[in-house]
Amino acid sequence: MINKISALAFEDDPSILKFVTECIQSFEEFEVKGSADNTVDAYKLIIKHQPDVVFSDISIAGGNVITEVFLKLKMNGVKIPFLVFISGHPEYGTRIINEYGDFVIKFIEKPFVDEWEERFAEALHLLKTKLNTTSKTEEANNSTQHHLFIKSGEHYIKLSYSEILWIEVAGNGGSYYVTDSDNHLVDLTLNKITEQLPKGKFIRISRDVVINLDHLRKVNKEERTALIMRLGKEKHLGIGDSYYSELLKIIKT
Repeated sequence: MINKISALAFEDDPSILKFVTECIQSFEEFEVKGSADNTVDAYKLIIKHQPDVVFSDISIAGGNVITEVFLKLKMNGVKIPFLVFISGHPEYGTRIINEYGDFVIKFIEKPFVDEWEERFAEALHLLKTKLNTTSKTEEANNSTQHHLFIKSGEHYIKLSYSEILWIEVAGNGGSYYVTDSDNHLVDLTLNKITEQLPKGKFIRISRDVVINLDHLRKVNKEERTALIMRLGKEKHLGIGDSYYSELLKIIKT
């Protein structure tokens, strides 16, 4: 039995969405898990299905999918699927490649009705290559990468991911890696650190804090706090309003 490539389709024009979905389904390697015509539902579908690839217009109801969907995934430590953009705005191409080049499979410019089979076949070929490479890389990383080295002051310190409780902004462009034994100050922004952390293990709960989900003990709905134990004592970390619903989605999946 063929292992299907799971896909989602995002487009707010019903006729184009139907056509794109049919194009994807015409290749037996794909399984379309769902579709959305707005950014809110698009984000929810990615969280729910964790697809291999998303076929998407850039602008759909609710805004720009780059900022309203994929940037939110990135900020919350959620794995970004591979992307095939279908758009009538080629001027976005350079920006997309610069920001999401590791994930972008292909940029298909509208209209593409007469050449749809060739363009989707090329996207499928590129996607298979990416998935095969990614699978081998992740397998190697999962078997060997359980730690990282950080530069704190004049020293390089080895930290296992399991001992990191949370990471918080320290000011002046720096951040603290918080463990049971110490606060390790590094000269990196929280955004930069988040990009380097294992996906699905850490999640941002506010502008200033990223937590290790393995150490999350409780989420207090009334106080909007996340409980983490440090040296046997409770530490209540505030959850930002814009991060609360995303945190709940992650811990409920």
